[in-house]
Amino acid sequence: MLGEALEIAASAADLAARAARLAARATGATSGFQEASLQGESPVLAANETPTPTAAQLAQRIRTNSRIRLATAHPSGVNDNATAARQIADVAAGRRATRSSYGNAPGGTVNLSRRMLSAMLTLAERFTFAVSEIAGGSHSVGSRHYAGIGFDVTHVNGVRVNASNPHWRSFLQAARSLGATETLGPGDAGHDTHLHAAWPRAVAESVLPAEAVAEPESPLTTDCEQPEPEAAEAIYGDESPAEEPASPSS
Repeated sequence: MLGEALEIAASAADLAARAARLAARATGATSGFQEASLQGESPVLAANETPTPTAAQLAQRIRTNSRIRLATAHPSGVNDNATAARQIADVAAGRRATRSSYGNAPGGTVNLSRRMLSAMLTLAERFTFAVSEIAGGSHSVGSRHYAGIGFDVTHVNGVRVNASNPHWRSFLQAARSLGATETLGPGDAGHDTHLHAAWPRAVAESVLPAEAVAEPESPLTTDCEQPEPEAAEAIYGDESPAEEPASPSS
């Protein structure tokens, strides 16, 4: 009797599992990963699904993208291992990005947000641009830069950022369409010569000290190192960000 009862219970469980699979298929609620799990197979991606790129893979693409220039020095002139170029190189190699430790900068290291890195690559499909800072430099206390979710831009389509640049507004609008919730530029205090785009703290991929996350999500009035116009090209080393924009590759 006990054996029969166990057999009936096993059959009922199997029927319930089959019913769940059929219901999931009918509603289209399963992904390739979930479908394999429901069938008791190893959870692998379906043939038509693309794995989400890692931060290292995204950083590698940024390093080789000719439409994105990365600063090799800080606007402040301070020398450290937290320049935009060095941070992208470190992340591409599977390491955390080093933060600056002068001024308001907290030091230490941080993971760069995949959401932000992916947005940089998408922006490069439409614009050429020069990145002066990511998680390095000295910014406002608690700046999103320190959380690895913000970056600054000094040139868009080969033109320095200022009120006369015809591209800066469309660049920030595109960044907002990609999830940026903090966008600053000419007309905002401290941003006459560069743009600032940052993503919500929810997409940050590392834990910061308590004092570094106290900043509210509302846009800041002052935030970033302000590059002087005459020094805007110097921070990019031998790679001039003022070149004519190249056509996007097809």
